[in-house]
Amino acid sequence: MTRWKGWSASNSSTASSSSTSGEVVDNEEVDYYNRAIDTEIPSSPNTCLLFPKETSSSQPLFPVSRKHFLIMTCKRTLFACRGVFLFCGVVFVIVSLVASSSELINQSNPNGSAEGGSGNLTESNYDRSKYRVTPVELPKGFYSMVNRNYFNASFNTECGYKKSDYALIADALKKGLEFFERNVDNITVLDASLGAKIVAEQLKLTVSTHPKLPLEVQQYVERLWKLAEKLSVNITETVKGTTKNIADLAQTLPWIETKGLWELPRNGRWYKRGQLKYFEPTSGEDFEPLWKIVSRKEIIGEQESDACISQVFHCDVANITEKCHEVFLSVERSMYSLTHQVIYMLLAQKNKCYARETWYHIETLQNEGNPFLEKLCGKVWQEANSIAEANFPPRYRDLFIEQIGMCALAGYTDFLQRDWLRRIISWQSVSTSGCFGGKRRRIPTIGMLVEEYQRKQQKHNIRQSHRRHGTRRKRSDMVLEDENRDKCSVHFTSVGITALSLHLRYFFDSCLDSY
Repeated sequence: MTRWKGWSASNSSTASSSSTSGEVVDNEEVDYYNRAIDTEIPSSPNTCLLFPKETSSSQPLFPVSRKHFLIMTCKRTLFACRGVFLFCGVVFVIVSLVASSSELINQSNPNGSAEGGSGNLTESNYDRSKYRVTPVELPKGFYSMVNRNYFNASFNTECGYKKSDYALIADALKKGLEFFERNVDNITVLDASLGAKIVAEQLKLTVSTHPKLPLEVQQYVERLWKLAEKLSVNITETVKGTTKNIADLAQTLPWIETKGLWELPRNGRWYKRGQLKYFEPTSGEDFEPLWKIVSRKEIIGEQESDACISQVFHCDVANITEKCHEVFLSVERSMYSLTHQVIYMLLAQKNKCYARETWYHIETLQNEGNPFLEKLCGKVWQEANSIAEANFPPRYRDLFIEQIGMCALAGYTDFLQRDWLRRIISWQSVSTSGCFGGKRRRIPTIGMLVEEYQRKQQKHNIRQSHRRHGTRRKRSDMVLEDENRDKCSVHFTSVGITALSLHLRYFFDSCLDSY
């Protein structure tokens, strides 16, 4: 072990060389390390951290001071602690993610289970207590209109809405129409044109039946009406120029080109709330679970539906075919087939087909004194509540809105609930695109990862169910990517603006009847 030479007269040469090189040596530190060297310490690899060792140079390396050693030790300790804390944090996040995933799936996944097996939703693993409907929180800053009191007097507080709902509905409707306006040259399905047509005729009825509305409100609704009317015409022309199947197009064009077809309900003949109450389960019972509804096979396909509905536009010269009578008028179907039955009945009554001798009379559709259309919407009411009780699975949200729109056109105000309205608006894109079904690519968070896992699990379970029972049927859809990178469903947006226009009209008819 090399001893460090201190400052003395005997080593003046060392002092002079050190002073020449500019080095400063503390005699107290030299004495401290010399005493440490004299102490017998077992040789170990760590010894070099405290004591100097021989080098090839004439002078040995000077050891670090106590202050520097303590600083180095503290830094190494803090670095080790930071690593431990980081590892514990990662473990905690992973455990929380797994636990949250299991809990959310058990609560809100109506089509599967996270416990064992394939996770298919069946009677054995269905627990209604797990399906708790989550509250709706609309995005902040959703109101782009001036938030003011438009209706100072004569507002019916028992109508089921609040005064501020006008701005909420009108703003959401405007955003949906503007999405179609930006993509009018890219839309190649008639769903968008049909949705805009229904909106135009609903807003036209609103303006004509409420001439005393405040001028600002009246002008705003008229602008939406004219915009929807223009969009319906322009989208129809785009579809005509791009479609290859002229025969199928000819079957559905009357839905859009027939004037006044969607001015429903006629003369504001709304049924009072509770009209469908006797279709609800008895006290103490629940609505039919969603898994049973999903398991039923769809009967009416899109082409078959269009072919049969096209007959109602020619009922003055032709009779209803036996096949269409069997499919549409024999018994209530389910899901999309059921809403197609409602559309069929609405258009047949609008065209006064049942008043003609060549058609089946309306009496043939009576059963226990209830009109067949009311029976259809009674079953739609049951299925809509089943979807609501299952916390609105994403796969069935467009069906839910379609159910609301079609039976609201029939005049059943039970479907025009304020909490369902807020739920619908919450499904509209949070960006400025205004579409429904939008999925914007964002930086994922833990909550988003859990949501994504839940959606994939639902898709898998529903896919398994459809392999056994058949696939649901809905009208043709197309997905557009908006300028805000939102992937938007044209069908979803079409039924969305339809439901919003009916809410807006009923808001004026029920809350502002004095206007």
